[in-house]
Order: sequence, then structure tokens, then C-alpha cells
Amino acid sequence: MMEPKAGKTRFIKKYGGEVVLFLVIFFGVMWWQTRALVGSGEPAPAFDLVSTEGQRVSTESLKGEVTLLYFWAPWCGVCKANAHNVQDVKSRWGAKLNVVSVGLSYKNTQEVMDFASGHGMPQPVVFGEDSTGRDYRINAFPTVYILDETGAVSGSVVGYTTELGLHARVLWAKLF
Repeated sequence: MMEPKAGKTRFIKKYGGEVVLFLVIFFGVMWWQTRALVGSGEPAPAFDLVSTEGQRVSTESLKGEVTLLYFWAPWCGVCKANAHNVQDVKSRWGAKLNVVSVGLSYKNTQEVMDFASGHGMPQPVVFGEDSTGRDYRINAFPTVYILDETGAVSGSVVGYTTELGLHARVLWAKLF
């Protein structure tokens, strides 16, 4: 019978390097994807956009609470898969979290409204402009920014993000 300590040591020797390599690759890819985005600690670029409900939404109106900005495009398959995670995070945090769904790269406003209603996007859903995408340096979809209570960027992520990953980023912004 093998002693427990020897088994753990053998396991670490066998798989430890692979785990470290995986983590280096994982975090390297995350860094690579977000390297061009607005950096943590920088003020979020200002916007004043119209929602699908006809209301104006501005970065100034979001200050005072942590905000999740979800940039997506109607033609983006990953955005469709990720939409429910954003919705679940909003449901969980409620009024303690602002969520703004920003539609970009669309042909017409109806396309944004159809996507938003068909995928349960949290309100407000706003019609992003080309300048919004440029200001936030959006080069891929979906892109998520987390803003702290002052309107500064706390974090960002590109691509599919799990509900747990979104919760962790929101919690980080609230704590730090």
C-alpha cells in the first residue's frame, strides 16, 4: 500500500508542471486579449447614448455604484451565449450593480432591439456609436468593462466570461 504523502508528492511531480504551464498560458491569453483596452484605474471614456426605451444613459449617471458595461454585436454568437451570464449577474446583484448593455456593429436599431429582447438583455440596452467602440477600444465581442463607483475602469475581459468570472470582477470592484 502506497503512503498518502508519497502519492501526493508523485502527483505534484507528475502534473505540477502541466498545471503551471496551463496557468501561464491562460493568464497570458487573458492579458493579450485585454492589452489594448482602457486600463485599470483610468477614467472610463464618457458617453451619452440613447436606450431602446428612448432614455438617455451617460457615464455620469452611472457614478455612485459599480457598473458592468457589456459591449456586444447582434451577429456575435459568443455574445448570444454570454448574454444569460450578464442577465444572471444583474439579477443576483440587483440595485447594487448598474448594468448597461451596449449594442455595437449593427445594421439598424431594430436589429439591436430584436437581439436584446430575444436574449433577455438587462436594461438599459443602448445604441452604441462608432465613437463609443473606438473610445473603449473594442476590437472583439463580447467585451466587458467593470467600472468602480467613481467611474474608473476596475477591470475588463474579452470573449466568453462565466457567471462566476463576472461575479468575481464585480466583487473585486466593490472591495478594492
